[in-house]
Amino acid sequence: MGLVAGVVALNALLAAVGYCVLYPALRGRSALTYASYAGVALLMGAGLVPLVLSMLAPTGLHIGLPAFAVVAAVLAAVGLVAGRVFRLDADPRRAVPPAGRLEDAVVTVAAFGIVAVLGIVLVGGFRSSPWLDDTWYFWLPKGRALDLVGLDPRLWSPNPHLHVLFGNDYESLWFIRPDNPLWWSILLNLDMRFVGSIDMRAVNGELAFLMIGFVGAAARLLWGRVRLSILLPALLVLLSAPEFLRQAQGGDADVPLAIYLALAILCAVGWLALRSRFALALFVVFAATAIAVKSEGVLELVLDLAIVSVAAWRARRALLPLWGAAAAAVATSVPWYAWRSANGVSNVFSLRNALSPSYLRQHTNLLHGGLRILGDHLTSIREWSLIVPLAIALGLVGLVRERRIAWLAPAAFLGFGYVFFVWISWADPEGAFRLVASAYRYVTPPIVLAGIFLPVLGERLLRGISGSGSGGPAR
Repeated sequence: MGLVAGVVALNALLAAVGYCVLYPALRGRSALTYASYAGVALLMGAGLVPLVLSMLAPTGLHIGLPAFAVVAAVLAAVGLVAGRVFRLDADPRRAVPPAGRLEDAVVTVAAFGIVAVLGIVLVGGFRSSPWLDDTWYFWLPKGRALDLVGLDPRLWSPNPHLHVLFGNDYESLWFIRPDNPLWWSILLNLDMRFVGSIDMRAVNGELAFLMIGFVGAAARLLWGRVRLSILLPALLVLLSAPEFLRQAQGGDADVPLAIYLALAILCAVGWLALRSRFALALFVVFAATAIAVKSEGVLELVLDLAIVSVAAWRARRALLPLWGAAAAAVATSVPWYAWRSANGVSNVFSLRNALSPSYLRQHTNLLHGGLRILGDHLTSIREWSLIVPLAIALGLVGLVRERRIAWLAPAAFLGFGYVFFVWISWADPEGAFRLVASAYRYVTPPIVLAGIFLPVLGERLLRGISGSGSGGPAR
């Protein structure tokens, strides 16, 4: 098909699958409402199709275009049939127009800014190849291997028999980071199949579509609950962060992980605040995808859900369904974990080291390095603009005004995410290398997660200052 046509065609098909899956919630809605859910539909399809394919990979199935066609068709059919059987309430409320000239100017400028940044991301994506070597070193090659030979365990773990034949060079015959899940590799291989050749620019093109879908999905989920004069500028602050844009052209899986994790937690909060079954259903899909992107996804999801649970303890009756949904999301990765266990594919990160006081005492240099390096990246305004200081400042102001711990949840995502990755680096046998090579990417998910709640904090704070305001009831 060619570069642009191939990537566009793949994402159009994924969005179509997403719309079919959303049919139980959108059936009977207007064409404008359908259009407003384009970002949600794209990320639903892009999440579900590779997720199901990754669940099928341990069977030995070749994950190529035939498997993609069957899985996409089955998911679309299931969604359409389900839409005739039951109904979910998507709650597509409308946004209140700006109340005055100042708000109108803010909304207009922010909207043009978002469109301009997304345009740059899209055009720049198709004009550049990923700069991170992980993309061509193992993410894409894994996807090609799944397509051509299936999930062959000889490629996912070192084979001692090869050491006899090839000596120390045998390590080049298996993938590094074999513990990472398969979702990103599968999606990248589909891009190459639709393009018709190995064109690395398709990787950045795919990341551009995920970024566009992310902004559209976040705006749709917050539409009508956060006034436009807060929603659009806050999304612009998040989207235009220099490091976010830079990593969107790196080719690694940290940006997809950040996107799906942020949307999963946003939907979790939507369920707790509104008891929306639609939000809970979205949470399952987004959470399952986040788990399927990188190995640390499941740990980050559990950590962030624990923070949400503490902050929303007043709604504790809704926590059991939420954690049940989280368990369902984790269950989608059972085939991958079972295959790894059966074939001796171990984690790069050692839980034994992480829980061993003697090991940690011998590597305090990694603790000091992790505290400093991760802290520098987390607090860098040059890299992440105003996301971190705004999340902390708005949370503290809200805490002082209302004396509710929920205000500190975005700051807790940042703080506990920082502590989590310091601990991971401290216990990692290759922690010194990863701190230098990867620390800047470790902080991406917690920062994006805090950033997606900036409009929620701003709306809540402004409504508390001005009374009911113009944005409708906040819950």
